[in-house]
Amino acid sequence: MDKVRSIGSDPIIELQKIVFAYPDQEPVLRNISLKIDSGEVIVLLGPNGSGKSTLFRVLTGLLKPQEGRFLFRGEPLSYQSKRLNQLRQCVGMVFQDPDNQLFASTVEQEISFGAVNLRLPPSEVRRRTEQAIADTDLTDLATKAVQYLSFGQKKRVSVADLLVMESELLLLDEPTAWLDPPNAQLVTNILDELSKRGISLLIATHDVNWAYSFGERMILLREGSIQFDGDIVAGFNNAPLLRKASLPRPMIQAVCDTLQDETMANDGPVPRDFATFEKWMERRKIRQNRLRASFDADDDEVPEQEEKDRKNNMLRKGFTTGSCAAVAALASTLLWSGKSLPEPPFLKVHNMAGKPIVLPVDSAERQADGFWQCAVIKDGGDDPDVTTGLSICATVRPNDRKDEILFERGEGVGVVTLPGLKIEPGEPAINPVPRGMIREALRPYLPETGGLTVRISVPGGEEIAAKTFNPRLGIEGGLSILGTTGIVEPMSEKAYIDSLVEEVHVAAAIPDHGGKITLVFGNTSERFANTYLAGSMGKTVMCSNFVGPLLRAAAAQGLKRVTLVGPLGKIIKVSAGIFNTHSHVADARAEILVANAALLGVSGRDLERLAECRTTDAALPILEDLGIKEAFCERIARRTCEAIEVFEHLELQAECLLSDGRGRFLYSTIDLLEEIDGGELDMI
Repeated sequence: MDKVRSIGSDPIIELQKIVFAYPDQEPVLRNISLKIDSGEVIVLLGPNGSGKSTLFRVLTGLLKPQEGRFLFRGEPLSYQSKRLNQLRQCVGMVFQDPDNQLFASTVEQEISFGAVNLRLPPSEVRRRTEQAIADTDLTDLATKAVQYLSFGQKKRVSVADLLVMESELLLLDEPTAWLDPPNAQLVTNILDELSKRGISLLIATHDVNWAYSFGERMILLREGSIQFDGDIVAGFNNAPLLRKASLPRPMIQAVCDTLQDETMANDGPVPRDFATFEKWMERRKIRQNRLRASFDADDDEVPEQEEKDRKNNMLRKGFTTGSCAAVAALASTLLWSGKSLPEPPFLKVHNMAGKPIVLPVDSAERQADGFWQCAVIKDGGDDPDVTTGLSICATVRPNDRKDEILFERGEGVGVVTLPGLKIEPGEPAINPVPRGMIREALRPYLPETGGLTVRISVPGGEEIAAKTFNPRLGIEGGLSILGTTGIVEPMSEKAYIDSLVEEVHVAAAIPDHGGKITLVFGNTSERFANTYLAGSMGKTVMCSNFVGPLLRAAAAQGLKRVTLVGPLGKIIKVSAGIFNTHSHVADARAEILVANAALLGVSGRDLERLAECRTTDAALPILEDLGIKEAFCERIARRTCEAIEVFEHLELQAECLLSDGRGRFLYSTIDLLEEIDGGELDMI
C-alpha cells in the first residue's frame, strides 16, 4: 500500500517514560516512550494483559499517568478541560464492540452528533457528516436505525463518528475482529484510504496476518513494556522476539521463506498480502521455468548460467535499476507503438557491452493521455540492496526533437544539484550507462519526424533515498538510476571475497607473472588499467571495496608487486590506511582531503571550500585553482603506496595509478610509456 506521509515538526503525541498503575496494583505501563507522527500506520501487538487497552486510555486522556511526560503537539498535556477537549477532538478511539460506542437512533444522527457537539454551523455539520458517510461507504444506510445494522456496518459507523470530528489520530481496537472476509476487507480499504489522506492509525490487534499486510510500524507490548518499536517487516523477521512474545509468524512470510529455503533461491522481497503473494508466486514460477526454457540463441547463456549457479549453490546475480528502467521503457514504447507484449511478458535489452539482459514486465497501465506506464520490479539477486522490490517505472512519449531521446525524472527519481558527478547539475539522476541502454533499446522505434521523451519514476524512491548517500552527494528528491554492466554482482561479503581471492589464485598461476598483480575497484577502473598498463603490471583482479583481504591473498601467493588502480574517491581512503573502502565502513574522504590540502599550505576559507565538497571530484577544480592539483594527487598516490607497503608487514612493493570519477588520468607513480593527455575514457 502506498501511503502518503506528512510529518510535521512536532509529533501529534509523544510519551516520555510514562508509568501508570491502577490503585493498589503493580504498574500496568512501565517506562513507555513513543512518538506518533502524522500519516503513520502503527500496529500494536501484545498478549492479553500486556497494557494495550490502558495505553489507549492514556493516549485519549482518560487516564493520567503517575510518572513521565505526555506531550500533545509538542506541549505538556495539562489535563484541564479545554486542553483535554482539544486532545479528544484530535485523537479518537474506536471500540472493539461498536455497541459500546453507538447510541443515536439513525446512522446520520449518530455520525453528526460529534460535529453538533462542537457547536459548528449547520452547513459545516452537514458537510462533515456527508463526507464521513461517503468515506465509510454508508450512503445507502444513512437513514437506517442503528439497532438494525449488522456488526460490520456498526464498525463503519463508529469510524465515521471520529471522521466527523476530523480526528488526526485514530486508535482502533481490533477493527476487523468478528467480521466476515468481505466486511473485513471493506474496513481495511476504508482505513487504507484514510491513511493515504495523512490520518494516523494506531491499531491494536491479535491478527498477525492482517497486521503484517497492513501495518508499517510495529509496537510490541509485553508485561507493560515496549519490547519492540520499528519497521513491521524487521519486527516479524526477529524470531527470538516473536518466540518470547508467543507470537506466530505471518503465514505468507513463513510460506515464502520455506519455499525459498527449499530451492536455495532468492525470489525477491517476501510479499505482505495475498494479492502481492499471487504475483510473487507467478514471478517465482516464471523464474524457475526460465531456467529450463530456451530463449534466442544469443540468450542461451543467461538461463544456463543461472541453472549452473543454482546447482553450485552460488550467489544469485541481480539486475541494476538501469536495466529495469530500460526494459520498462521498451515495454512502454512497444505498447505506445501499437504492439503487444509477449506472454509471459519477458523483454530483452542489451548492456553497453552487447550482453543480453532479459527481465519480466510486472505491470502496464494506460495513462489518461493514452501513453503507457510500465513497471519492472527491481531484483538485486543476493546483493543486499535497499532498492530490491521497488517498481522501476517508465513512460515514453513522442517529442518534436528529431532523433533525440530525452530524459525526465518522475516520482522518486532524484535530481543532481552539485558538480562533480557523472551527470550535470539540474539533470535527472539517471546515469550515463542506463541512458545509453535505454537509447539503444528505443532507437528502432523513433518516430520519423521527432524523438522520444522517457520519464522514469520509482514510487517510494524518495523515502528510500534518505537511507542512502544520495543526500550527501547532492542528489535530491529520490534515487539514482544506476548501472555499469546492467547486472548486479552479489556483494555478500564472505562469499564475494572468496570469489575475488580465487582470481588472485588464477593470477598466481600465470607463468612468468614476475610477482606482479594489479588491483582495481570496478569495471571503470579495470578499463582504465587496461588502457594505460596493458597487462604490464600483472593480471588485473577486481578487489571491489575489499583492498585488505586481496592484499593478504596476493602476498600469500607470492604476488608482492602490487599496483592499485582506481578513482580518487576510493584511493584517498587507502592513503589514510582504510582498507575496506565501502562507505558504511569508513567514509573519511572529506577529512583526508582537507588534512592533505592543509599540509600543502592551504588554509582559511579555501579549506572550508574543500570541506564543503560532496565528492572528491568536486574538489578537483578548487585544487586546480589553488595551483596544487598535481601536487595533491601525487601526495595521495605516494601515501597510498606507503600505506600498502606497511600493511600488516606483508613486505609488499606498491605502485598507484589514479583517475577521477569519470576515468580521466590524474597521477601515476609508474613511468608510463605512452603520454597521458588527460582524455576521458568511454565508460561501460
